[in-house]
This record gives sequence, structure tokens and C-alpha cells, in this order.
Amino acid sequence: MISWDVNDIEGMKSDIRKKRNEMENIRDTIVNERSSLSSAWRGDSGEVADMRLEADIRMLNALSDEMTKHIAILDYAIEQYTNCENSVLNKVRNGVS
Repeated sequence: MISWDVNDIEGMKSDIRKKRNEMENIRDTIVNERSSLSSAWRGDSGEVADMRLEADIRMLNALSDEMTKHIAILDYAIEQYTNCENSVLNKVRNGVS
């Protein structure tokens, strides 16, 4: 018999959400500090640093989007499993095969 513990899946979802939020806070700090760095650091090295920060920000945004998709997938899995389990339980209770 296949059985899932929906609470375990909820826990995974919560962990992903927490890590995503932490990462987004780091990204926001980078975005905020980037402007002060750009005004203080000029020339070629400043441009290179700014390009790398931009690449990091894009990567963090993409990672955040992927984590959000995984949260939605886990929500869908929980919903589908719960609906199926409830359907089976109702059939058993009602004696329907």
C-alpha cells in the first residue's frame, strides 16, 4: 500500500518557502547595496563588479521563481493525494466498489 504523510510534504513545502524567503532577503540586500557600490566604485572594476552583481541578481530571481514553482507542485500533490484518499475512504464507507 502506498501512503504519504501529508504533514511531511507540508514540512518540505514550508522549508522551501523559508529558504526562498531568506534568499530573497539576501537578494534585496544586494540590490540595495548595489546602488551605493556603483556610486563609490567607478571605472572598469566598478563596471565588472556591477555586471557580476546583475548576474547574481538574475540568478537569485530565477532560483526564487523555481522555488515558487516547486511549492506550487507540492501544493498540487497534496491536493490530489488528499482528494484521492477522501474519495477512496468515501467509497469504502458507502460500500461502493
